[in-house]
Order: sequence, then C-alpha cells, then structure tokens
Amino acid sequence: MEISMKLFPENFNEIKTGKKKRDYRLYDEKRKNLRVGDTIRFRKLPNLDEDFLVEITNIEVFPNW
Repeated sequence: MEISMKLFPENFNEIKTGKKKRDYRLYDEKRKNLRVGDTIRFRKLPNLDEDFLVEITNIEVFPNW
C-alpha cells in the first residue's frame, strides 16, 4: 500500500537527505492501516511540487505522547 503525507520544507529536506530517520505522527485511523513494507510518498508543502518515496521498516506505538 502507498500513502501520501505532506511535510513542511525543513522536515521534508531532513528526511530526504537522511538527516532525520523517523517521522512521528498521531496513531489515527489513517495510520493504523500502515504496515511494515508499505510505502509513504512524502510531498513538500506548500506547492506539493517535489516528492520522494520511502519504505516503512518499523512501526512503534507509544502509550502516551
């Protein structure tokens, strides 16, 4: 499965270059469907004119924020 997520320029660039390895999101209904091996297409805000694809290698769920 492929899902699309939007990122602000700073986070987009850090993940794309490998400086940032994790993206923390609330574990909402949309994200509960993600599985290891699925892909995420990150799109750069505000124009969504740049994107890249990553594969999910691990999912961690924390009991509280």
